[in-house]
Amino acid sequence: STRARAQPTETDRASALEQLRLGAELFEQGEYRAALVRFEEAYRTVPSPKIKFNLGQTLRRLGRDVEALDAFESYLADTPVERSQRRQEAESAVVELQRQVGAVRLESAVAGADVLIDGRHVGRTPLAASVRLTPGFHQI
Repeated sequence: STRARAQPTETDRASALEQLRLGAELFEQGEYRAALVRFEEAYRTVPSPKIKFNLGQTLRRLGRDVEALDAFESYLADTPVERSQRRQEAESAVVELQRQVGAVRLESAVAGADVLIDGRHVGRTPLAASVRLTPGFHQI
């Protein structure tokens, strides 16, 4: 069963804004891992699609291109189509990241088997979609 998430309170919004502010400061200082923690906390508190842009930028700086691509695509899908500098940056990042990320389609004769790639659970067979990966060797 799915549980409806309560609407964020003013306290939640204030907390998320503070996490975003701290994350932005850390990002500007080149402290990307620490910034990511702040942005993730802000998103957990108030799951605004706009925070996905911050996550995408930070993940990209950390070299986590697959996750960055997912974050930018989520941002673009969930925000209005208005033209803005931020949207143009996200669209450009998606185009560039799509050139740097590959996709693997996995098939199995066994249904319900857990699929792990590089130790990370990506789903159960049959997988509905391809799995994005960075170029190179991976353990499946």
